[in-house]
Amino acid sequence: MRFSHPLSRDQMHPRHWRIIAVMFFCCLFGLSARAQNSLSVVLTVVPPYSPNLDVWMSNPSRVLVTVVNLSGNGYDFRLRGSAKNNDGSLSMETKDNVPVPVIHIGPHESKQLNLNDFRVFDPNSVSFKGTNTTIIARTHLLPDGVYSLCVQALDYKTHSPLSPEECASFQITNADAPMLLAPSHKSELDPRKSPIVQLRIRRMRSGTRSMTPVITMPP
Repeated sequence: MRFSHPLSRDQMHPRHWRIIAVMFFCCLFGLSARAQNSLSVVLTVVPPYSPNLDVWMSNPSRVLVTVVNLSGNGYDFRLRGSAKNNDGSLSMETKDNVPVPVIHIGPHESKQLNLNDFRVFDPNSVSFKGTNTTIIARTHLLPDGVYSLCVQALDYKTHSPLSPEECASFQITNADAPMLLAPSHKSELDPRKSPIVQLRIRRMRSGTRSMTPVITMPP
C-alpha cells in the first residue's frame, strides 16, 4: 500500500498558494466582521433640543446610549461619535486621543450610558469643523438646523470598531432674538434726572441668562 506524501513547498503549484491566500484573507475578514458586530448600539436623543452645548452636558440623560453585548466575550470599550448638521456647515467629532474612563461590558450584558460616557457635546472633547467653528467653540451655541448624531463602540486599546455606527436626528431652533426686559416698552427716559440707564436683556430661551449693560445718555 502506498501513502501519498504531502507536497513540499517547492512542489506546490502557484495556484495552490493563491487558494491558500484567499482562504487566509477570508478567515481574517470573517473574524474582523464578527468583532465589529460583537456589540449593538441603540441611540436615543430626548427633547428639548437646546442650542447651548452647556445645557446638554448639564443634562446628560438627554442622550441615551444602550449597548448590548451579542457575544460570549467581555469587552473593554469606549464610544466614538459625531454631531453634524445637514447642510454640512458644522461637524463636531470626538477626539480619540482624549483620555476617557474604560467601559467594561460582560458576555451578553447590556449597559445604559449617557453624555457622561459619550462627550460629543463637550467642547473640550471634540474637534470642530466647518464655518464659524471658532465662534461656536467660544460661545458654545449651535446654529439652527437638523443634526445627525452618531455613535459607535470601539475597542478601548486598539480603537477598532466593535459595533456598527448608529445615528439619530434632531432639530435645533436657536435662541430667540434678545428681548428687552427693562426699561419697559415705550417708557420715557429723562437724561436730566439720570444720565445712566441700565438695560436688562434676556438672551436665550434655553438656559435663560439676563444681561445688564450700562449706557450713558447724552445730555
